[in-house]
Amino acid sequence: MEEHHTSRHLNEYLSLDVEMGFIGSEEDLMRLEEALLAEMLEEALHAAGSEIRLLGVEWPSFPQDIPRLTHAEARRILKEELGYPVGQDFSEEAERLLGEYAKERWGSDWLFVTRYPRSVRPFYTYPEADGTTRSFDLLFRGLEITSGGQRIHRYEDLLESLKAKGMDPMAFQGYLEVFKYGMPPHGGFAIGAERLTQKLLGLPNVRYARAFPRDRTGSRPKESAPGSPGRAP
Repeated sequence: MEEHHTSRHLNEYLSLDVEMGFIGSEEDLMRLEEALLAEMLEEALHAAGSEIRLLGVEWPSFPQDIPRLTHAEARRILKEELGYPVGQDFSEEAERLLGEYAKERWGSDWLFVTRYPRSVRPFYTYPEADGTTRSFDLLFRGLEITSGGQRIHRYEDLLESLKAKGMDPMAFQGYLEVFKYGMPPHGGFAIGAERLTQKLLGLPNVRYARAFPRDRTGSRPKESAPGSPGRAP
């Protein structure tokens, strides 16, 4: 069970996973996600426009050419321009501040944070010589809704990465087997459906974006969000 009990965490969530082979870098994945989200938002507005208007939702602009900040630059902005102390990984407040920064500087509800350090990414994330990785998170209105990146595709590099993380390659034999026979440069990303829904509809808690949210206290139907039509008494 996940050791979180916050407005943005569920123990059971819907992940919209995308995998892509024969890529040049993580930039191919970010371009794909931009196009995918633009299509998703356009289709949702077409199919449920009356419901969206009924809820008084502020619909975002389509995410074409989403602004990008490297992890190092995002940390610098948080520390030097926004006066917020931050570590290698970003807290909920750090993400919120970065979302506000993107909105003020670029007028964008969306922000890619790229090139996370190797220390905070999984062993399979493609490393760079400078200690960063070909990885990214996508923030939407100040909340991480996507994590993704290019993955290591060479068997020997995976073994080296596992050992560098202090992990036993024998425990990953099933995962590693296919890489012995060749794998193209590839990567992927995962969109958290409930987080995306939460931010699209302006809900105060991710639990309101799922009919039967499962958290640390169990699974049960959730009443309507405060201020929304049809709220349970």
